[in-house]
Amino acid sequence: FVQDVNDPDVLMELIEVLEPRDTTATGGVYAHLPKLPSPASGEEEGEGEEGEISALMVGLGVSRGNPGAASRGDYNSGGSSGGGSGSGGGKIGKVCAAVRAAVEAYAATEAAAGAGGLTSDRWELVILSTYARSEPPDLHAALTRVSCRREAELAAAAATTGVQSRTGATGATSTVSANAPAASGTNATSSTNQTAGSGAGRPFLTNQMPESGLDSAAALKHLLTLLGGESLYNAALGTYDLSMAYLVGQHAQMDPAEFVPDLRRLQNLSEPLRKADIDKRLGRHARCVEHLLQGGDVIGACEVAAKRRLFPHALAIAGGGAHGPREAKVEVARAYAVALALERRHEDAAVTLLSAGDARG
Repeated sequence: FVQDVNDPDVLMELIEVLEPRDTTATGGVYAHLPKLPSPASGEEEGEGEEGEISALMVGLGVSRGNPGAASRGDYNSGGSSGGGSGSGGGKIGKVCAAVRAAVEAYAATEAAAGAGGLTSDRWELVILSTYARSEPPDLHAALTRVSCRREAELAAAAATTGVQSRTGATGATSTVSANAPAASGTNATSSTNQTAGSGAGRPFLTNQMPESGLDSAAALKHLLTLLGGESLYNAALGTYDLSMAYLVGQHAQMDPAEFVPDLRRLQNLSEPLRKADIDKRLGRHARCVEHLLQGGDVIGACEVAAKRRLFPHALAIAGGGAHGPREAKVEVARAYAVALALERRHEDAAVTLLSAGDARG
């Protein structure tokens, strides 16, 4: 199907107009069409969502058993590490996973034939669309792909700057040999070029277009068109990548007076407390407790644990290793014991204190 269509724009249009209802059922747009035979039994599919999905998967050449298998491959070693497969459980999620698997397989064939580029750039927006339209949207995986593309751009810009610097140095040496009095002006020019070039490695400050023709800004704008700025900004924060969050805010035309000071405040925090702050605002309370303990804010961790009834989780991860000294476990146990005592569970409170080695309570 993908090979026959061979047009990313057509596939994106298909993905963007998908509806959860069965279009082959009675009253649907394609209710008049005959049902396709089941690939397993050779019999006609019954009406409903499964028949429609099965027919499309047959056309895509994707196995029904695991339609998202190909989509979970790494993307230049930058696959989604925390976002799931993006296949979802409904019709739209399964179709998006099937289309993504077929597109990635076809893109790999093109790359092997010498198309080159970052995992076949002409299909990249299709793959991003499948992540954005999954149920729920797999924004972590989509932003990971954009981030990989951005890192490649920065690496290319840094390499170009290095070549220019070496070329400039060679030219300066030749000029000094030919005309010594001009050396001071050449050095001044070289210093200016180095100062300007020093910002090439800063995130999101270069406008250099990669050779592939599709830059990370265009990919990000595509996601913004599908999802909107606020949800994508929160998703970028959820990756703990502040530079990506800044880029999203910039391209979404968010008010810099609101999001820039917030990003600066987060940047000034230690890494564990930064992650805890982001987790708290995104409702990831268990992670928030863990990162607060890693950052040494035991009181803050206990406050979140008390509000969200996460003391067992906090007690399990507190003490020793990367989560702080043993005293942290004792402090969490005491706070947990107080909470249990308020619920008149005095025996549980005593057991909690003893488990942390606090026999005196």
